[in-house]
Amino acid sequence: MSLNQVHLELTTKCNTSCVFCYTHKAEHIELNFNNITNYLSFDTLRKLKSILICGSLGEPTLYPYFLELIAHLKTEKNLPIEIYSNGSTHNTSWWKNLAEKLNHNDSVIFALDGLSDTHKIYRTSKFDTVFENMKTFSKYGGNAVWQCVVFKHNQHQIDQIRELAKSIGVKLVLKE
Repeated sequence: MSLNQVHLELTTKCNTSCVFCYTHKAEHIELNFNNITNYLSFDTLRKLKSILICGSLGEPTLYPYFLELIAHLKTEKNLPIEIYSNGSTHNTSWWKNLAEKLNHNDSVIFALDGLSDTHKIYRTSKFDTVFENMKTFSKYGGNAVWQCVVFKHNQHQIDQIRELAKSIGVKLVLKE
């Protein structure tokens, strides 16, 4: 059996305290950068089909060596990287920098569940911050995906969300 995909949970740190999540109560743990890069050697990276950097246990962009890790992973330029983020960390310059490090095979999935008045019901990140970061990432060549969980409280906004996503050139994924 060969290894095709690596799923990384880089940290348990998170900058939000969303109502559905338990991670803000967990002990803060981070993967050791040297251990990751040793395990994901250049030979290993060449054999992989994709890398998933998820935020199930924490917000991956809070990992202190995040951009350095991306640079290491992109030594294998055609290896697709999929990053799941709440999108509310860092400023727009950081997201521009990330977009410039990635390529068309890679994507960042931004969690944005509604518009400004309904997003805050389920998540504690600020809509405007996430939206500006997603827009900046897309503007500078990043493959941005707006992932929206559909609830009763935001389902009336789906057409507006579709139009807004289209207007900034991001793909919309609705989770029901």
